[in-house]
Amino acid sequence: MSFPSQPIALTPSTAGFSSTFPPEDVFATRTDRASVFRGLWKKATVVYENNIGLLLMIASQLSGTCMNITVKILNELNPPIPTFEIIFIRMSITYFFSILYMQRASVPYPVTGPPGVRYFLAIRGVTGFFGLFGIYYSLIYLSLSDAIVITFLMPTTIAIVG
Repeated sequence: MSFPSQPIALTPSTAGFSSTFPPEDVFATRTDRASVFRGLWKKATVVYENNIGLLLMIASQLSGTCMNITVKILNELNPPIPTFEIIFIRMSITYFFSILYMQRASVPYPVTGPPGVRYFLAIRGVTGFFGLFGIYYSLIYLSLSDAIVITFLMPTTIAIVG
């Protein structure tokens, strides 16, 4: 084996390095990244628009579960917060945001509802109160998982009964 008498100098061109750093083929230019982001954003928007109902159902169940967890924690305090107080605070917040939304959306009869359905709205309010009271009161005696299962079974039960 013979070695060259002079050492070989590794220059950027012989070592495989280009004269620019970082190499242009590795990193996309700013406009390429922006167009990739716009493409991903369009795809995400299409997925969102096609699944808005499902996403709202997931958000609804997640918020309901978080409320049940909060009620369970409040019931385990010493002394526990009474169920009526928890319902009063929750419904006060709901009432405030509902009235605010209905005023901004210019809904006619924001407090009492349309004259033809006020009786049905009153029945819905009373039955809704007893349903909410039952769920929150059950959290005192049942485990959280049992109460959440009952909550998930309520729409099916109502569909069968009604």
